[in-house]
Amino acid sequence: MTLLPLPLLGGLVVAAPCCGLVAVALERIAYRPLRSRNAPSLYFIISAMGASIFLENLVIATIGPTFYDLSAILHLLRFIFMEYP
Repeated sequence: MTLLPLPLLGGLVVAAPCCGLVAVALERIAYRPLRSRNAPSLYFIISAMGASIFLENLVIATIGPTFYDLSAILHLLRFIFMEYP
C-alpha cells in the first residue's frame, strides 16, 4: 500500500532527502524572515504552529486521512535488530 513500489529501506533512502528539502524550504520561507527582523520568540512559536498545521493538511490532502498499521513491520525490525524473546 505505497505510492512507489519500494521496500522499506528504499523508502527510507528516498524519504530522508525529501524531508531534508522540506526542512530547508520551511526554514527559508518561515523562519529566516523572522530571524532577519529580530522577531520575538512568540512569532517563532506561532510560525511553527502554522507550519505544522499546513504540513499536516498537506499530508491529508495528498495521502489521505487513513492510518496505516505498521505493527507487522515494527515486529519484524524488532526481530532483526534486537534479541527476540
